Order: sequence, then C-alpha cells, then structure tokens
Amino acid sequence: MIIKLDKKFKKDIKRDKNSGKFNDNDFNELKLVMTNLVGDIVLDKKYLTHKLVGNWLGY
Repeated sequence: MIIKLDKKFKKDIKRDKNSGKFNDNDFNELKLVMTNLVGDIVLDKKYLTHKLVGNWLGY
C-alpha cells in the first residue's frame, strides 16, 4: 500500500516544521509510525492505548 498525503496534511506538516516546536526526529518518528501502520507492523508499546491527560482527560 502507498501512503498518499493530501494537500491539507502537507500544509499542516509544513506549518509544524516552520513553527520550531518540532525537530527532524519528530517528523522521522511520524514517518516511521505511518509506514508501520500501512505495513500492518505492530507499533511500539508507547504508541498503544494509554490514559489521556490535560484537555483530553475523560475521553
């Protein structure tokens, strides 16, 4: 399967890169996770279900 990135996603990534909040390692990690999901490879434990915190608490 091929990952097809839509225009909105590309713009979001570009904006995030320019924001300075994220570094190249963050984007490499995102790419790895997306590739693993497409390839039906089991994700590392840190990406699996976990308790939500902050504004997401209770969902």
